[in-house]
Amino acid sequence: MNLTTHSSRQAFRRNIHDDLNKVIEEGLADKAVTYHHNGTRYFFFGRQFGKLEGLVLVTDPHTDTVITAYRNRDFPRWIKSRIKTNNNHH
Repeated sequence: MNLTTHSSRQAFRRNIHDDLNKVIEEGLADKAVTYHHNGTRYFFFGRQFGKLEGLVLVTDPHTDTVITAYRNRDFPRWIKSRIKTNNNHH
């Protein structure tokens, strides 16, 4: 995985830079729950990841570049509501 300047800067601001490095160095994204929505791939790290719980990586699925990263423990509920809403409109 590559990082954009934005994602690296946001990781520092949100104090999750070490977590992001751990995910990349240890290849943990392959073990995360993955969601696809609006041409973007999201990796969510749940309770089983301990300190990483709630970490969300937003990536470009074609280049595996991390666009941004943030923490949101309610992310699965949020993304499922978005996917359900969008599927009803198509």
